Amino acid sequence: MPCACPCIAFPTPDAFRLEEVVPSEAGLVVTLRLASRTACCPACGQPARRVQSHYTRRLADLPCGGRAVVLLVVVQRFRCDQPACQCTIFAERLGPLAGLYARRTTRLRECLRLLGLACGGELGARLARYLGLVVSATSLLRLVRATPTAADNVPRVVGVDDFAWRRGVRYGTLLCDLERHAPLAVLPDASAASFAAWLRAHPSIAVLSRDRGGAYADGARQGAPRAEQVADRWHLLKNMGDALEQVLSREYHTLVLRGPSDELAPQAVTAPWAEGPRAVADRGAGTPTPPPEPPITAHAPRRHEQFARVCALHAAGYPIRAIAREVGVARNTVRAYLQWAWRGQEPGRRPRGPRPSLLDPYREELVRRWEAGCQNGRQLFDELRALGYRGHASLVKVAVARLRRGLPPRPPTSPKPTTPRQLRWLLLRRREDLDQVRTAELDLLLARNPHLRPVHALAQDFGALLRERCVAHLESWLQRATASGIPELRRFVWGVERDYTAVANALCLPWSQGQVEGQITRLKLLKRAMYGRAKADLLQQRVVHPV
Repeated sequence: MPCACPCIAFPTPDAFRLEEVVPSEAGLVVTLRLASRTACCPACGQPARRVQSHYTRRLADLPCGGRAVVLLVVVQRFRCDQPACQCTIFAERLGPLAGLYARRTTRLRECLRLLGLACGGELGARLARYLGLVVSATSLLRLVRATPTAADNVPRVVGVDDFAWRRGVRYGTLLCDLERHAPLAVLPDASAASFAAWLRAHPSIAVLSRDRGGAYADGARQGAPRAEQVADRWHLLKNMGDALEQVLSREYHTLVLRGPSDELAPQAVTAPWAEGPRAVADRGAGTPTPPPEPPITAHAPRRHEQFARVCALHAAGYPIRAIAREVGVARNTVRAYLQWAWRGQEPGRRPRGPRPSLLDPYREELVRRWEAGCQNGRQLFDELRALGYRGHASLVKVAVARLRRGLPPRPPTSPKPTTPRQLRWLLLRRREDLDQVRTAELDLLLARNPHLRPVHALAQDFGALLRERCVAHLESWLQRATASGIPELRRFVWGVERDYTAVANALCLPWSQGQVEGQITRLKLLKRAMYGRAKADLLQQRVVHPV
């Protein structure tokens, strides 16, 4: 039916003349014609007035009122009258309505592209059907991959970090513009060569924030030797905590963590790292009794086999990443095995603490009913079920059997032992951040183990140095840590001195890895939403172009 006034808003409504709108079962069919009587030749740019012929282009547009819209645009062919022009006949262009050879309008294509960036292929296609858009998952991914990268982006301050394509097997690299708070690129691997190649393609980079990994430091030296490298302060504090945990793990069996009373006077104890391993082993009665060895499990043979292979490959000169790939374990597992080997011990597991039971909330009621004279197991089970117990009757049966023998309903369990990781944070955190219980534990630990006091003092001073950005005190702290004679801290000092410029910049410049870590969290969310089947180019498009 003819229509006198436009009913659909176009980017340039004056350039088109609406001729007809025909409703159908599939939707609305709108016939348009360009209002201009002339067209410019795409080759020479001169206007042409001679009409050669015309044809109809069929374009899909955004739905209107929940119904699909199809545009039938009558396009004229013109003849160019310029003798020197090589283009004899050309078709008039539709401008912002649609591109050359397009089957969709520009606004529909942009809507589908944003839908693909936000939701991906399959989810985006399902959502499009609810919105009245007809598109396949493959078409959405094709539009996402065709999204152009901004050419005017000239990064100056960049942060870099790795992420796992498959944990312990293959890793990638994410780069972020720290000034614009936006991701820049996703590299398929975490090697120094690919990172250096990306840096050479972006010579505008002046500051580079990174973690303490050696691969990115080497890549930065190769690809951007003039850029200022900044080590991340959180990673520096974590490295210090790792050194503390190594100290505590090595001396864990010689620490006095709990005693018969709380009134203990500090004794003059020589630091174990000053005595040597043989002297520590020969101290005799003064050494606390080590905890019992954990029971042998079914995984122990495989763990010892992996431990032997890791030690052999490390002795042959393999790096940690190559060892993890060869043995088939995570890099942290390789580092843990090497720590066991450095201490001269076999890898093992500490016994687990008591596991919670469904009967735990009802044990007091069970004891109360038993003492009241109800000693029938089935009756006790029915009463507990009425109170909300949802466990099996066998748990009640075992508890009743223990009560018949005059024992408590659950075997007594020893308190869960304090691990070196817990002690690590106890020594590293500020005293004002600890509650009363943790503060008392710290004071008791230092009173019973005076040789930990210099370790605690060095850890606290290093944390204050990072928080207050006192770069002038860095050199003196390194000298104190070296003079302490603690091998783990001396290795930490060696790593800081090897990367001294980046560490000093961390105390002077405001940049850090916080933004990069947040973008990696977003990248993991997108990667898992695509069920891990996305290639590097598709993941980069969705990460770099946030919706």
